[in-house]
Amino acid sequence: LDIFAGLHPFFWMLLAPHFLLAQALFLLTLLAWVRAEGGEGGVLPATLLAAGVAATRPFDALVLVATLVLVRLARAATGQRSRAGRVWLGPLVGAGVVLAYDAWLFSEHVVFSWWGKQNVVLPPQPGSLAVSLGLVLPLLVVALAALLVRGMGPADDIGSGDGAAPGVPAGPDPARLIIGAACVSAVGVVYAYPPLLFTFQALPAVTIAATFVGVLAIQAPLERWRARAPMLASFVVLALVVAHATTSSMLVMGRTRQAAQGAFRTERDLIFACSWFSTLGAEEPVVLATPETCNLLPRYAPVAAFTGYRYATVDAEDKDRLARLFFLAEVGDGFRRQLLHEHGVDFVFVSDAERRAGGWKAGNSPLLRERFSNAAATIYEVVRN
Repeated sequence: LDIFAGLHPFFWMLLAPHFLLAQALFLLTLLAWVRAEGGEGGVLPATLLAAGVAATRPFDALVLVATLVLVRLARAATGQRSRAGRVWLGPLVGAGVVLAYDAWLFSEHVVFSWWGKQNVVLPPQPGSLAVSLGLVLPLLVVALAALLVRGMGPADDIGSGDGAAPGVPAGPDPARLIIGAACVSAVGVVYAYPPLLFTFQALPAVTIAATFVGVLAIQAPLERWRARAPMLASFVVLALVVAHATTSSMLVMGRTRQAAQGAFRTERDLIFACSWFSTLGAEEPVVLATPETCNLLPRYAPVAAFTGYRYATVDAEDKDRLARLFFLAEVGDGFRRQLLHEHGVDFVFVSDAERRAGGWKAGNSPLLRERFSNAAATIYEVVRN
């Protein structure tokens, strides 16, 4: 199911290890929080883990802060008082300090301040997000149905200790309340665009929290079933885990098939053409090409590509547009001359990608002179007047 939604949150966490690290720290923070409230540990572990979440991925830290506040509000609304009522302030401070530094870094720092100006991926449609959860979705439906029927349920052995002050009702189970708040908070952060940007990066937090919400909902009936029919229950659980893994398996098989067909293979002559810049001895000449080629060039030579990966290129959208216009046959040399001068371009790289971009005959231009050519590409130096 996840494959057809196009989100692949589980695949993302395997593809980008810091996503998985942040989620692990996030869950450990929640666990340390529950234990501290039950009197089984101090607030320091939760505080340090929360700071670790913020240092790894700020968006997961935003979800954590929202979770802390939401749980506090829920307890205040129901009149519940925790035995360690101020424990939540520890992780709030731990995450808040690092988030404050991140806010300064991405708003004032000379290098990082441009990051928020780059292309923004919009949050997914709610239906697409639900489908992308795969087999977690039916578990989540079961959890929501149980919530409507029974409520959050009293504190039990899932939480650490009773967590309540003497003479005060225990209220909902701490683990269920916290993980439920985490799920709601993660969804809230994802759809907080605008004013927040890049909120789609909180999608892994939705996935992890939704998984735990579903697991907590079926834990008690599953344990009763295992007590009556241990072999059958274990087989069904294993079958569900294997079925859920088919998402990643299909993605891996698809990528393997593409690799076998040469989809990720770079032509040897093209690599040799890219490597030609290494023979110049100059310090990072500026090279103009289409975005696809600009992403390839720095792998093989010390060059400054005109454009490139959208989240690591200042004014990426505008530069992509200018690079594609440059290779259009309909565009005059006046535009090209101005672009080359304003951006200090030293070389123009022409491969099949650039020829397909618009059919411009670079070899006939008075602005350029040929310096290198092979079967894959031709490199032109900009003529300085």
